[in-house]
Amino acid sequence: MKLFFLIVFPCVFNLFQIKALAENPCERKSRTELQESCSDKVPDWLKKAQIKKEIISITTEGVIWHEGVWHNGYWENGVWEQGSWRNGTWKKGIWKDGEWINGQWKEGSWRKGSWKYGTWHKGSWFDGNWEHGIWKGGIWNNGTWHKGDWEGGTWFKGTWHDGAWHRGAWENGEWKNGDWKDGDWKRGTWYKGACKNGTWHKGTWRDGEWTEGTWHKGFWRAGTWHDGTWKDGKWYNGKWNKGTWHKGDWHKGFWFDGIWNNGKWFDGTWYKGEWKGGKWYGGIWKGVRKGPDFDPLTAQN
Repeated sequence: MKLFFLIVFPCVFNLFQIKALAENPCERKSRTELQESCSDKVPDWLKKAQIKKEIISITTEGVIWHEGVWHNGYWENGVWEQGSWRNGTWKKGIWKDGEWINGQWKEGSWRKGSWKYGTWHKGSWFDGNWEHGIWKGGIWNNGTWHKGDWEGGTWFKGTWHDGAWHRGAWENGEWKNGDWKDGDWKRGTWYKGACKNGTWHKGTWRDGEWTEGTWHKGFWRAGTWHDGTWKDGKWYNGKWNKGTWHKGDWHKGFWFDGIWNNGKWFDGTWYKGEWKGGKWYGGIWKGVRKGPDFDPLTAQN
């Protein structure tokens, strides 16, 4: 019985495979084979593309790229499962995995994979590794960004290592380093880098240089504040050059100039500026008293 099974089963299985291939002449073949078996279903854009070592299927859902090398051309629509994209224009479709070397991404859904260089115009990025390039707009759900220019869109989650952020909305994630020019920061952790302008809603700032913008709430651990408006939050250490402080807790650091409206000062060095109100608990005062709520007897002159 066992010998019968070993002999008969492979034969039956092969017959099923042959039958399946006969019933599906457009599945898992090279472009040349597809043009021979189902030429009427091969779209013109696929015929014109520069490709190599490709395995493709054409189903009722459209073109499915299983593997191979795409050298150049226009991808109109379909599903990309795996392979290497060297150059060209992606117009629409679903990218499941693979390596993107260069090109123009117009629209679509990126599930995961490695992006080396190119320009992303719009679409949804779910996960993957971004090495370098230009991001014009769209939704970033998760992943790792190494370097490049972000020019618009919404970042929900992930790790940003370096690059230039020009504008857009940051919802959450980790910022390791880079240059923030303008935008809307909702929450997350900033490790170091330069913020030129923008709006910070909440999160943790660990180090870096803040040039200008509005800080609503959060934790400032270290760094240099050049100018801007501080609404509320906790300042633990760093250098404040100038700006307007509305309220919050100042624990330690150097205040060089600016307007203090209200809040709690626990420790640090005040050089000059305008103190309008709040509580002074300790530190070094080197400025001129301004404001009826400030008691010079509690400060060190």
